[in-house]
Amino acid sequence: MANSTRSLAALLAATAALLPACSRDDDDDDAAPGAAVPAGMTPKLLSTTSVQTTDTSTDGTWVAWSAKADAAANSQIFIQKATDPLAPAAITPATGWIDGGDSLHELVLSDGLLVWRGWDGSAYHIYGYDLTAAAPSIVDLCGAGTNVNCFHTRGRVAVWSGGASPTVYIYEFDTATLTSIPVTAVSTAPYPKTDGRFVTWMAGTWPVFDIYAYDLQAASPTPVKLTSGGWNAHPVVDDGIVAWYQDVSGNYEIYYADAKLAVPAPIRVTNNAVPDEYPQIDGGIIVWSASDGADTEIFYYDTNAASPSVVAVTDNTTSDGDWPSNPRIHDGLIAWSGAVTGVTGGEIFYYDLQAASPAVVRLTDNALDDRKPRVRNGSISWVADGETYAARR
Repeated sequence: MANSTRSLAALLAATAALLPACSRDDDDDDAAPGAAVPAGMTPKLLSTTSVQTTDTSTDGTWVAWSAKADAAANSQIFIQKATDPLAPAAITPATGWIDGGDSLHELVLSDGLLVWRGWDGSAYHIYGYDLTAAAPSIVDLCGAGTNVNCFHTRGRVAVWSGGASPTVYIYEFDTATLTSIPVTAVSTAPYPKTDGRFVTWMAGTWPVFDIYAYDLQAASPTPVKLTSGGWNAHPVVDDGIVAWYQDVSGNYEIYYADAKLAVPAPIRVTNNAVPDEYPQIDGGIIVWSASDGADTEIFYYDTNAASPSVVAVTDNTTSDGDWPSNPRIHDGLIAWSGAVTGVTGGEIFYYDLQAASPAVVRLTDNALDDRKPRVRNGSISWVADGETYAARR
């Protein structure tokens, strides 16, 4: 892809008309090949040809992605407004290697802060790029830190793990404050996540891994253990509610706990004979994909409900939300990639809990492999056959 000739400052200042508003039309995720996509969100191609996109992220205003000019090239990071009709701008040189390591992402964009893990020729570092700054620049968040690994950002707080001894690092971007917390994760990476106030991670020695939470706003912040033994993994957090999955007698089940409480207690969400794993959470709503005994379906659980229960979003004969296209949620908008009978490659679907009558909507209808959707503030970004696409409410 040819690099944009305009300056980044011009890109930051660019404005464009909004894409059409999201409709509330229904659609069948088992639709026949070639079935018309309902009026609503409109997929928009952001990258151009000859770019091999590996991951995307969006904060609702911007879309960022990592890409290669060809299979042998190193990765670069590109940014563009979701509504911008102009060419994207590269913010990293065509040297170095961008790699998520053990993270579930290669880059994460939230609240105007873009974070990624990159190779500088001798070691991996965690980098930040503040799109809200008057003159954005790449900032090395970890400095001389070594062996940096999985990372995440929300609320302008970046977290990652690394060091010769397992350590969780917390960088508060607006105050340039770096906090390090030694952990006991000898057998695995801690996989830290944050919502901007709370940080959560897993730690322990095989086969026992516990879930921890750390409140940045506490008078004397200290790690709080949310579990008491067992195999617990991949916590996520939003507004202090931490969700994870646990091995229960050889089967994975979803749990959550409210870290805002004086004494947080795990609450079991699922209780079935299939593995429920890799939950995501926003606004107290937990989403995940799991088998219904025949194929993979999408489910959610509203922790705010008077009588919470597991709700099936999809119920069909094809797989929805298989790795690495697990369902994502933000602001009531659930997005995932699913299969369609008779069609090669995945398609992107969404389900808007804010709709008057929520229903599954098929966003893409093409001959591409649409996968790895990310959602934030009404925008969805994804990759399809090496290109970057986005749509918004």
